[in-house]
Amino acid sequence: MKQLSDFNSNWTVMLLLLTILTGGCAVKVHKSLEPELSNHSYQATVLSKIPKEEISIHIEEKQYTSAGGGLLWILIDKAINKARGKAAEERISPLLEAAADVDFRVQYWDELEKALYGSPWLKIKHLDKRSLGYTQEEIAEMKPPFLLLNTFYELSPNSQVLLVQTKASLYLNDLNKPDYFGFYSYYSDKVGKKDEKDEKAIELWAANNASAYRESLTEGIEQNMYMLHLDLLDKPADPKNEKGDKIRMRIRSPISGSMQTFQGKVIKRDKYRVVMREKGGNLFSIGTGLEE
Repeated sequence: MKQLSDFNSNWTVMLLLLTILTGGCAVKVHKSLEPELSNHSYQATVLSKIPKEEISIHIEEKQYTSAGGGLLWILIDKAINKARGKAAEERISPLLEAAADVDFRVQYWDELEKALYGSPWLKIKHLDKRSLGYTQEEIAEMKPPFLLLNTFYELSPNSQVLLVQTKASLYLNDLNKPDYFGFYSYYSDKVGKKDEKDEKAIELWAANNASAYRESLTEGIEQNMYMLHLDLLDKPADPKNEKGDKIRMRIRSPISGSMQTFQGKVIKRDKYRVVMREKGGNLFSIGTGLEE
């Protein structure tokens, strides 16, 4: 059966769902749920999509040759990116071996079920657990209320940081118009204390039966559930009226390596972690060891 990405791009609903289900992280918008909507009770279907079976290292495809260089240069770019991907697979293999019994999907879905069935206003009719998108026939039969959750987990390019991110979209009345859209992003602390990277970082993640990896993965899932509760499942937050100290946090981006400044409000803070709502409305849970 064809997947969602094969559908006719002229179909508005298909486009909307494609944006949510394909897994791209380029669009980082937030739409708060109108407070009066949560005064009612809804019977919702939930789709939780987790594409990855195993942890991987984030590899962003790059263009190494000049633009417009023709087919030869495109093939060269593809070959270089493929080689980088292969090297990353080899680098992470000790961690995969040490954590062979870890099943992120099972862990995540176990915690998700607990979270969903505790909501006072969003009642769950059915939780659909998937690794792939819906078929065209299934899309045609979809009816709101509907909650879509798309979850990713990976190591940063230098393998120092574990990331767990969930994108959530809630449709209460119309599949052409989401009533809520938000991102929940977890950044672990760096795995080492001496700026270990790449193979050295993987050694630390894999050490002692992958204990550091297991702990961070569990924490990442717990933090995603906390942010899901905070932003949607409990009495949803209205970011405009949300209380919290202002924060300006400067970190080196785990993905790009460039300096990144977060501005927003502190939701929760302790010695090891800050949960904040950044200026655009999305939620982040960031290890304090990343702050510079």
